[in-house]
Amino acid sequence: MKRTYFKVLLVLIAVSGLTLTSCRNKDTATNDLYSAQDNNTATQHLNATMDDAANAAGGVAAVSGKTEGPYALVGVTVDSSQKSNGILTLTYDGTTIVDNVFKRSGTVTITLENYANGTRWRDAGAVLDVDYNTVVVTNVVTGAHVQYDGSNKLTNVSGGLAWRIVAGLDQGSVVHRHTANAVQLTFADGTHRNWSVDRTRTYMRNGNALSLTLSGNATEGGHSNVDMWGTNRNGVSFVNEIATPIVFDNSCSNYRNATSGEIKHYVNGNTLDVTLGVDASGNAATGCPYGYKVVYTTSTNHTYSAVFQYWH
Repeated sequence: MKRTYFKVLLVLIAVSGLTLTSCRNKDTATNDLYSAQDNNTATQHLNATMDDAANAAGGVAAVSGKTEGPYALVGVTVDSSQKSNGILTLTYDGTTIVDNVFKRSGTVTITLENYANGTRWRDAGAVLDVDYNTVVVTNVVTGAHVQYDGSNKLTNVSGGLAWRIVAGLDQGSVVHRHTANAVQLTFADGTHRNWSVDRTRTYMRNGNALSLTLSGNATEGGHSNVDMWGTNRNGVSFVNEIATPIVFDNSCSNYRNATSGEIKHYVNGNTLDVTLGVDASGNAATGCPYGYKVVYTTSTNHTYSAVFQYWH
């Protein structure tokens, strides 16, 4: 299984792409757009780490409960010396460049809860404690970086092993739930912020058709289907809602680009609405999507929109 199969979309809101005519609102608009960008950057990094944790746990028989399987992780080594206690440690090498965009350093400790009582990762309801220790993700193009510290939980809601779905060894679905309470993010300027997560990730295979669907589980700030919330780098509270489940599938060349879905990012009383899987005109794509459409509505009901191409 290639590590690039399931990259959650990094929805980079290109600030220069939106023409904001009000000078008074320009700084706020820019900060709001950066807030959405930070949120989606964190989404990519956190989901990539959860993939690594699940693949590592699913690939070590003593932890997975099945025979050894592949866990082709990029730029990371797996220490399984404590597997008899249900513990694995991932170490990112700090040098391997992933997708020509970023590199990672630091360690992640994975502990399977109730291992001593016979629980294995393939079991429905099994829980992995996924602890970040100075995990730094650096954009090799811009030099920007974010550090992640803190505890996460990954629950195997359905049972089964996701890598087997991806590899075509099993049909049907595997459902994971990722939760975290106040993971600490440290931005390049030294700013510390705490973010929380509650999202479901569903892998599904039907014959040759393969998909990954993301949805939010929480209710925060009067919004439902929320997958992430907290305080952004400017100290302003935000809520990120997956209004319509985000779907990645193998109908096109890779899984990097969502074929459908809608995100609403609420910050400063404003709403950024991102529609995924559109054509160059901003309409729902009938073939492989061109990109995503952003509609930015301010608290004073001014609306701006633009269409952006997916990264390749």
